[in-house]
Amino acid sequence: MLGSTQEPGHGNRARRSALIAVAVVVPLCLVGAAAYRVTSVTGAKGDLTQDQTVRPADLAHEATVACPRGGAAAASAAELVRRGLAFPLTMNVPPARSVEDPISASDIASLQASGTKEIAELFTGAEATVHQGLLEESLKSATAGDTNFRALGGDISQFTCTAFTTDGDGATLKGTAVGWSKMANISPSGVPIYNQPSNKLLVRATVTTDATGKQRISEMAWDFAPGSEP
Repeated sequence: MLGSTQEPGHGNRARRSALIAVAVVVPLCLVGAAAYRVTSVTGAKGDLTQDQTVRPADLAHEATVACPRGGAAAASAAELVRRGLAFPLTMNVPPARSVEDPISASDIASLQASGTKEIAELFTGAEATVHQGLLEESLKSATAGDTNFRALGGDISQFTCTAFTTDGDGATLKGTAVGWSKMANISPSGVPIYNQPSNKLLVRATVTTDATGKQRISEMAWDFAPGSEP
């Protein structure tokens, strides 16, 4: 669990790791109308009770980004940050299939390839290295950890930019995000037990533009908003 609620700063790998774990373990609300709790990748999967055995409704819907200041440049950077925050929530979710089926070797290979490609699209520098490590850790946990756990989906449904400043080829954003994740544990009787947690986050990120005009996230950190801790 994350214990700090101070304003997010740069280079906080512990928070990033916990966010990744949320996607792997129990739902966290980062975008959309679902919810999940954050745990460590190697930690407990959370309390999944029998009253959660009913399959939840599909919460997928169009995500929203709002930037009162900064115009199109701010909106573009904010959408990139939203996607970057959402990446840990989907990087270990295999193709749609029966929830009872465990993740397979072909699933892992596919997620490895698609995740690496997405990291190159979203991140640069040390931030890309951090997320590549998180991807490797998540996929390793998916096969070596609790074989009864299923990652089913997640997203950042909303990102609201509260500050936007530019400096040369970079831009720094502060904002709030709402995200969700969906997961299940297979009970001893073979019945899927679903969980859908949600949280609001405080986010700070730096987006840089390369010589070709391509934007990527070079730094990103987040913390739980007061009252939204797991």
